[in-house]
Amino acid sequence: MKKILSGLLLTVLLLNVATPTVLASTSDYVEVEKGVYWINSKGTADNMGKISGRSMVESNEGEKFEKKSPEERAALPKEEQEIIASIEQYINGQVNLKGRSITGDTIEDAMVSLAFDFGFKRNNLLFDMIAGLNGSNEAVDSDEYTAWYNSLTNTSERTLTVFDEPTGKNLRLYSRYIDNSSSKTVILHTGYRAPQNGMMRAAKFFSDNGYNVLQPDTRSHNVSEGEYITFGYYEKNDLNQWIDQEVAQKPGQEVVLYGNSMGAATTMMSQATPHPNVKAYIEDCGYSSLEQQLRDTLHLLTKYFEYIPIVNLTDWYAKEGALIQKLNEQKIKPVLKFDLYEVSPFEAVKTSGVPKLFIHGEADWFIPPVALNLLYANAIGYKEQLIVPNAGHAEAFGVGGDVYTQKVLSFLESVYSMKSKMPVVAPDTNLLNNTSFDFTNTNFNGWETSTTFENTGFTNKALARNSYGEFVFKNSGKKDVVTAAKYNDGIRFYARYGYNDGLVGQNVPVVAGETYELSFNGKNETAAAFTRGNILYGIDSIKKDEGLSNNSNNVKKTLLYTADETKEAKVKVGGKLGYYAWYDLTDYAHIAVNKLNFVNTDRTPPQGLIIHSISTNNGICTVQGTGERNSKVLLENQLGEQKAIVETDNKGNFSLSLSKDLGTTLHLINMDIKGNKSQSNVFVFQ
Repeated sequence: MKKILSGLLLTVLLLNVATPTVLASTSDYVEVEKGVYWINSKGTADNMGKISGRSMVESNEGEKFEKKSPEERAALPKEEQEIIASIEQYINGQVNLKGRSITGDTIEDAMVSLAFDFGFKRNNLLFDMIAGLNGSNEAVDSDEYTAWYNSLTNTSERTLTVFDEPTGKNLRLYSRYIDNSSSKTVILHTGYRAPQNGMMRAAKFFSDNGYNVLQPDTRSHNVSEGEYITFGYYEKNDLNQWIDQEVAQKPGQEVVLYGNSMGAATTMMSQATPHPNVKAYIEDCGYSSLEQQLRDTLHLLTKYFEYIPIVNLTDWYAKEGALIQKLNEQKIKPVLKFDLYEVSPFEAVKTSGVPKLFIHGEADWFIPPVALNLLYANAIGYKEQLIVPNAGHAEAFGVGGDVYTQKVLSFLESVYSMKSKMPVVAPDTNLLNNTSFDFTNTNFNGWETSTTFENTGFTNKALARNSYGEFVFKNSGKKDVVTAAKYNDGIRFYARYGYNDGLVGQNVPVVAGETYELSFNGKNETAAAFTRGNILYGIDSIKKDEGLSNNSNNVKKTLLYTADETKEAKVKVGGKLGYYAWYDLTDYAHIAVNKLNFVNTDRTPPQGLIIHSISTNNGICTVQGTGERNSKVLLENQLGEQKAIVETDNKGNFSLSLSKDLGTTLHLINMDIKGNKSQSNVFVFQ
């Protein structure tokens, strides 16, 4: 990017010294995208240097326009004399001194034409002269990076056809592409009249960090077609079409925009209405508005008018208000078909919540750092800024070095951390303890025993063990009629005669409205041809009494249960003699049970929390909303560490306070009774 570049230059003198636009007020938060909230905790900026408030206009406010003598003109350096001569020749050609009378209007019209040709037309020799005089080290800096690009084997070229409103023709735009097979693409947008390789340093940086890199030639620049430069007005639409092309070729691609100077302004204006695939943009040394930029660079050109006869009879500093109207009405509107005042990054940054990083060189004389002050203050959404000391226009990357690149990387890391955490389905957890039926000398750990199905029959009294090692639930005379023992990682019941039941039970907490499933394998292990056992199971008063076949195969049993109140429910399983065939000479049955489970069947995560209000006070952010009723609202940091927890009421309402002290990126998650988690709402503190 050249230092004088802005063809703004001449156009410059056509702008009035307007009072800065009043900054729009911003709320305490912005919903950047659905479920992602940026919280303005009114922190200070991240600067390498002090933000300068100067502007070119302010530094020249006391300067008077003075007519210079031929001797003073002759004393100027040769290059400046040539610039003055070129301007003089252009004006003379417009005015036609021999054929027309010279009036104030004639001179003003000539100045309008000069400004328009200098600033907006693609080819202008006067611009080349001024740019050569002021110079830039950008082309030199880019040599090694250009060599790097030429050594790559993963590059390609792309083209894009766009309609040009001023000429009514299609334009063929050109770009280069580095394909790193990444899901992330950065699009680099160069500045006003910048050389094609002017952003190769940035291209290498992003490529080295895994991004695909798209480098378009702006319309009317380098290989791309076009007759006019419009300082972002039409270029912003071109940029969005490049984004569309990239997403069409790589669906779901995440795009980051990065622009310098006019490219930064184009980038900001392109996202006044956010593109859904753009995750963030980085603007480096962009102007706040075309009007302001031209106004700030006014004195770069008007100083030359003091040396030109006839022209220097007018106080051009006092004519700015009228001339701006002429430029807009006579040239920009009819030829370019837009209004000069519509080119306003300042307005664009306050309509889009796309995360933004603002960068500026503290020593930027061409677009003073006050532009960053204005843009940052007016921007909504997540934003960061960086001022680089001793960096001139478009020099912040090179001068800032590691501080610059680390700032960019940390900003992008913050942006990508704004993604919601996805819903989580909790694993089925067995709510029963000791389903392998480990035991002590007197009973099974955690289980009660009974010889009747009713809840009142279950006790945890000490039981004796017989010679087989079985716990004796009941005996008749000297005979054990109901026993049980640990068996094959489960339990086996022995029941004699048809009227003796043997069961184990366990109290399990259940929640009203939740559905649970009891499941297990049952098996008849009676050594008889026809005599067989029945399996007993149930929950509280729900009773199942089902026969088992004699084929000695496991039979899976299940029972669904929906709790009508929050309480402890008794889960029971057991066995009895179900069918007795006297000719088997067997009056008992063995019933085996294993793989016993009692689980909550809710395998659907809650819907995301609905946020009703967000308010901040002294750094504390209070969030109110609704979730699943009688559930938990978790506050987690990016690492998943729980920072707070509240419960919703019976209508699902909740209120929770959070602050930046808990983390710059926090997630609010609705967790239901079982432990299923909703997609998170993200809160990012500025």
